[in-house]
Amino acid sequence: MMAEKLLLPASASWTAPRHVFGNAQRLFRTHAFRLAALYFLVFAASVLGVLLFLYWTSADFVERQTEAAKTRK
Repeated sequence: MMAEKLLLPASASWTAPRHVFGNAQRLFRTHAFRLAALYFLVFAASVLGVLLFLYWTSADFVERQTEAAKTRK
């Protein structure tokens, strides 16, 4: 009895209300959202730059240590 009430008819399908997407579009057009998105992109680029710098310097350090160990033998 209760299970039949919970089932949707076969013809029913879920669609998001139009106002949900309208609110999202209004949000994307605000200066606050654009500024937050720009800040996120700048932050992500700076983190990527720091990680690349750390990788580059670490790889160079390991290579120099390996070459120094080879010359000592």
